[in-house]
Amino acid sequence: MAKKIHQYSGQSVIEVYGSSETGGIAWRQQCEDALWQPLPQVQLTQVEQTVVCRSPWINAAVTLDDVIEWQGNTRFKLLGRLDEIVKIEENACHWQK
Repeated sequence: MAKKIHQYSGQSVIEVYGSSETGGIAWRQQCEDALWQPLPQVQLTQVEQTVVCRSPWINAAVTLDDVIEWQGNTRFKLLGRLDEIVKIEENACHWQK
């Protein structure tokens, strides 16, 4: 969708990655680069396959259910989820493959 908006308007969409539990974690402009960059003051630490998020918007560290691949020291690619649960409009659903 972001690429279509850019094609028709000439403006790049700023996408924000996060959840209701963590708030905003990272941002990207997909038309320029598909990699995500953590927001200022957000710390992401990889522990085996999981990622732990610390930010000024949450009181405690939160383990994410997403799998990421670091591209250098500060940017990453989202690869998918560890579980098969997808939230659609705040309702948890099991993903059927």
